[in-house]
Amino acid sequence: MPNDGANKQRRNISSGIACGWWALIILGACLAYAGARYLGGNGSTDFLLTRIQHHLRVIQSQLADLKQNLVEYRRAHGRYPTNNEGLAALDSFESRFKVVFHFYVGNHEDGLRGFDESTDSFSLLYAKSGIAYFRGMHGRAPGSAAEFRLLYPEREATPWDGGKVVPVEFELAITPSNGVLILSPPGVLSPWLTPYVYENRNTLDPALFADSPANLDDKGRFSVNVDEGVYVYSVGAQLLAQRYDREWWRYHGPRLTGAGLLILAAGLLVALLCCLPGRKAKLGAAAAVLVAGGIGSIQVYATCYAMRSLFYRRDAQMVAAQRELLEKYRSRGVIAEATFRTAVAALEKPLEAGTKDTSKERK
Repeated sequence: MPNDGANKQRRNISSGIACGWWALIILGACLAYAGARYLGGNGSTDFLLTRIQHHLRVIQSQLADLKQNLVEYRRAHGRYPTNNEGLAALDSFESRFKVVFHFYVGNHEDGLRGFDESTDSFSLLYAKSGIAYFRGMHGRAPGSAAEFRLLYPEREATPWDGGKVVPVEFELAITPSNGVLILSPPGVLSPWLTPYVYENRNTLDPALFADSPANLDDKGRFSVNVDEGVYVYSVGAQLLAQRYDREWWRYHGPRLTGAGLLILAAGLLVALLCCLPGRKAKLGAAAAVLVAGGIGSIQVYATCYAMRSLFYRRDAQMVAAQRELLEKYRSRGVIAEATFRTAVAALEKPLEAGTKDTSKERK
């Protein structure tokens, strides 16, 4: 009888140990499955991140062109433009001419749509290649609307969603780097049709610019430092860069979590292989964990999506943020009232901004 009790106790202990091993094997398999699933993105893609990067590259290219033109302005005039003169003072573009574009204005929340490919084939993403092709053929940049339209012919304008297509004439400037800039009374418009912000801090109290967006852009994603105290930036690109940071963590955060789970699964597998008794048990544990990880690595990706041209949406948030900034600079005396009015007119009603040149009112 005593031996029976001891044997029963040993069987219970062995059974408990076996259950513990099985629990660890199942845990390792779950960690491997979840880790592989998250590391692979669980079916997500980086399409949005890539799209935002394309927008920012266009902005950075235009900022580089503006820096070059500002340096040339200083070389020619011995100084940089004042804050009231702004980018409208630039006068060293290789060529400039007026072109009619079509804009879709809908009855929806975000209203104005920019250079939509359904109404016009002009794309700022590929503008440089087109201008470079023309330069290679003719030894110079396009110098008229007719020559420009040889590269970017208009498409038939078709309104949808109860909206309308509005033809608007804008002045374009061609830069030596084959860039295309949109000119208006307050200066130069970004592809969202919001004015680039120009700051000349020289001779002014630095405290007036303490909350400038340019101070927050060490990597030059949405601004450029032209010279000591001289900056140009895009408020819209600042908001887009902030969105990129949020989307980066949303996209890569699960992948980092997945990598951590796989490391835990690998550590648990090593522990099991070292401690499990019997070759079959070791092989079974390894197979369970590896098979679970392999199943988790199988991903299903969405491959069908609607393509839209860059700068398709003119976000109301960027308009509000830029107006708030302009109001601060007006109240601090950085810009005059006339400069503020001209900038706000172009900001809030870009399709009407070029109808009247008010730049001469600024002093």
